[in-house]
Amino acid sequence: QQQQQQQDFNTTLQALQVEYEQEMQQLEDQLNDQLQQVEQERLDSITIATASVQAAQSQELEWKQKYDDLLHQYTRLKAELNNRKNHDDKRARRRASSKATTTT
Repeated sequence: QQQQQQQDFNTTLQALQVEYEQEMQQLEDQLNDQLQQVEQERLDSITIATASVQAAQSQELEWKQKYDDLLHQYTRLKAELNNRKNHDDKRARRRASSKATTTT
């Protein structure tokens, strides 16, 4: 009788150990799945962030090029205006000088 009880106990213990190992394996598999999902989400976030940074850098280069172009245009137009002003000033002085000599 005692030997039967010991055998039943051992059988129950083995069944519990098998059940415990199966549950632990399921939990480990679930945890691994969750870890893989989190890692994939992290990689996706990095990919999106990298693309955003690249887009921002590209936009920045575009704006810098536009700024440089406008600055070049401004500098050229300012030089043209100064040339015209100087030319007009010389012409006005010549006229004034010519009128002064003709009136004297």
